Amino acid sequence: MISKLVADSGTEATIDLGTIDENSPNFSYKKKLMNRYCLKLEFALTMDEHEILTTLAEGKDVDSLISLRDDLFSRPKNTITPNIEYIRTAIHHLITLYEKRHLLYPLHNEAFYQIHVYSHLLDGILLHDPDFRVVRTECNSTVARRLKAIDELDNDSKLRRWDLIYRHLGEQYDLFIGEDKPGSASATDIKKDSKKCDNVRIDMLKAAANGTSMSELVEDLEAITAQTYGLEMTIRGTRKIGDTFVHYTKAKATIPATITSKCTALAEFMLVVISLKRATMLNFIKLQIAWESLSSYHVQFLSNGEDSPDSSPESKSCVNLDSEAVRKYKDLRLKMHLDKAKKDMKEVKVEDHVLVADNLEMLFMLALSKNIDTPTNDKDDEKND
Repeated sequence: MISKLVADSGTEATIDLGTIDENSPNFSYKKKLMNRYCLKLEFALTMDEHEILTTLAEGKDVDSLISLRDDLFSRPKNTITPNIEYIRTAIHHLITLYEKRHLLYPLHNEAFYQIHVYSHLLDGILLHDPDFRVVRTECNSTVARRLKAIDELDNDSKLRRWDLIYRHLGEQYDLFIGEDKPGSASATDIKKDSKKCDNVRIDMLKAAANGTSMSELVEDLEAITAQTYGLEMTIRGTRKIGDTFVHYTKAKATIPATITSKCTALAEFMLVVISLKRATMLNFIKLQIAWESLSSYHVQFLSNGEDSPDSSPESKSCVNLDSEAVRKYKDLRLKMHLDKAKKDMKEVKVEDHVLVADNLEMLFMLALSKNIDTPTNDKDDEKND
């Protein structure tokens, strides 16, 4: 399948599934690839989040937003999860933008959208974990530094600057990167940003691979970026499948410029953002599993000397073996570590109380069946989600 797409739509190094439309003879291959590797953004909501966004989608005017906002702010504090906090705060801010018709003006600059729109509609969901930071506007990614450390990037290479980075503080790892453009931006500028994001996703996977030590596990990881254009947001991803980097569009969403009969689009935008956060965190958990597996392997074979108390039993037993036997033993242990990591990474999933579906209709059916099965729904599990 990959070889067919490479021959017709890409190169040996990269394929962009976004360039293959319904009229392409390779469209069936694209669909199979998207489904096999679950490349589309899966919608993931708790029952409470689903009920709130359903109420939002049924709204038709600003009064509907005000009513929902007031209800959410009147709820007991111990029932407000970070994601519900995001929803109610975003709605509260949007009410002013809609009442004063700010989003109808077509010539806002990039800073307007960053400060008054996406700081609440996107950044707001990323601010609730003290182990992570949102870095904004003309910022440098840690990806370039990691690539230089493994000789994948020349020291003289110019650093690219980004409009949004979501970074883990302890690992100094960038989970998610974004670029913004105002609605008045030219098609050429938007295309440049898209290419820039495609390149950094490849760099993110190369940095995660850390040369060759983790290359086998990178195929289970994903690099994600967001590109905003005015009120439109496109989520793109990249996976390494075999020797080929595969680009694809995970999701698209639009914030309506006016709220009249368009609350459904607003609810879908928040659904995409909440699901994106969950997908990003699952990807980071997989990355941690990979790091810990390789760290455990390398610690096991640290050369501390035969009598060192820090030497592992396995490394002590290898001291008197010839080098070929040691190499075979190390290869065997590495394979065991990698196999376990692959198994653990494939088992990473959202919490049991989160509904997951690849389309809105299925998500609605899951929520409906959940309500029927558990009419007195206990939401205690959602409080820390």
